[in-house]
Amino acid sequence: MREHYFFTLEQKGQIESRLNGRIGVFVLVATALGFYVRSYNFWLLSSWWDGWMLITFVGAVGFAGYALYKLCWATLHPSYYQEIAELRDVLSYREELEEYAEKVDEPSEFVAEEFRESMTERYAKAADKNTDVNQNRSQWIYQSGYGLVGAVVFLILCVPPYVNHKLSQNDKQGEALWEMTEKTNRNRASLRNRPRPRTGKLDRMREQTSVER
Repeated sequence: MREHYFFTLEQKGQIESRLNGRIGVFVLVATALGFYVRSYNFWLLSSWWDGWMLITFVGAVGFAGYALYKLCWATLHPSYYQEIAELRDVLSYREELEEYAEKVDEPSEFVAEEFRESMTERYAKAADKNTDVNQNRSQWIYQSGYGLVGAVVFLILCVPPYVNHKLSQNDKQGEALWEMTEKTNRNRASLRNRPRPRTGKLDRMREQTSVER
């Protein structure tokens, strides 16, 4: 039983490593979702591309939420692990057995037998409890994988409408820039073709002044 108890603790460490990996994947998924939220107008719905984007994004959010739910259960459950008492408590229990054996005049073998049976029972209970916890956590981590895979698939499906959205934005910006350039050119041409103001009176005054001189 003692070996089985320590084996469950080794499994706990392996489960923690798997859980950290899944949490890392979830962080990447959440980052991608946040990127789409910041860079796409989901409520415009001006074309079927926008509908495609909205449906796939909602699907990604749903799968990510399912994965988060399972990961939360797998993360919060370690508090239910059962551990053997600290060494000082174990030694204190053995001393109590020895004192009891002296009082009732029991042989020394009594202390060893009682101590061994007590520790075996403790190891057995802790090992059974930890085995159940490890199985539950492993199941929740495994189920979170379905949510993460589904979220990644739907995020990939979001790429085509997002690319189309960006291309459309670039086209609109290019058209706006072209129209602005054309308007500027027309304004310059109109300024060049505008007739100069009449200066006949001023010219005559200059000619008269030059004649008098």
